Amino acid sequence: MGDQAALTRNKAYPMLMPTIHQLLQSYRSYLSRKGAGKDTVSNYLFYLARFVKHANVRGLEDITSSAIGNFRSDLSRLRNRRGGVMKQSTQNCHLIALRSFIEYLRREHGMPLDCGSITLKKTGGAKKQPLEKTDLERLLEAPMQAKKTSAIHRRDRALLELLFTSGLKVSEISKLSKNDMGQGGDTIAIRGTGGRVRGVPLTHQAHYWIKEYLTVRTDRFPALFLRHDRARQRQLDSIEKNAYRLTPRTIQRIIKKYAASAGLSPHVSPQSLRDAHTAELLARGADISMIQAQLGFTSREVAQQYAKRIRYG
Repeated sequence: MGDQAALTRNKAYPMLMPTIHQLLQSYRSYLSRKGAGKDTVSNYLFYLARFVKHANVRGLEDITSSAIGNFRSDLSRLRNRRGGVMKQSTQNCHLIALRSFIEYLRREHGMPLDCGSITLKKTGGAKKQPLEKTDLERLLEAPMQAKKTSAIHRRDRALLELLFTSGLKVSEISKLSKNDMGQGGDTIAIRGTGGRVRGVPLTHQAHYWIKEYLTVRTDRFPALFLRHDRARQRQLDSIEKNAYRLTPRTIQRIIKKYAASAGLSPHVSPQSLRDAHTAELLARGADISMIQAQLGFTSREVAQQYAKRIRYG
């Protein structure tokens, strides 16, 4: 049977055929139920909108192998949001979103296409190596090299330990509260969209440094990681409690600062620590299900692609 065989039978019942707009809206709801972040949902729908426009998709019957193949071929000629030529890694983001959408359509709407036929493009270039063990040690120790350590230094050491040993994203770390810590200190609860919660193992080292940081905190704010600059310290009674949380951008700056002080590459980022954590999981024999669960991927396929990048570059 061709791509359209299973759909042809439904043409006698046009009212049963959803429009592409309806399909995308139901897919948006599906992603949210699975715990996908707002940025992920927004990006996936943006990429899919490009496919819909390119292939002039109005409904299921327009999503064919030919339409997908033409879109894949033409991605290198499409322009990014700034009008520039699209990187191959960004082209692959479009294809990953399309794969996920096709898999959803297969399960929920009987789409006969096989998403496995949508192959990603080779990105080429030099293989990205995760941080070496000695580099990680220098980075983790960097906050405690000050002559006189403060709450900020303890916070930053706890932050680095948690980033490396959990593989959490900065957006997840910035939302953490003290009560997300498990009673025994061996897990931490990560709250996603739609009320989805996953428990992430907490290492002894991460728990130790978080505890060290919390012992010097005198505030009653719920956030696990706070800003401690003096200007805010003088305004404790007048600023909304969540204004003290570290933002993802601030966390990124903290990593850059300690990478520089440790003499590491200026390209070290929170993602470098997430990659290093994943490389360690893979070295211990972790399977894709474990990678997906611990790192919070909503799709097994995306988890596989990420693990493949870490393993082979």
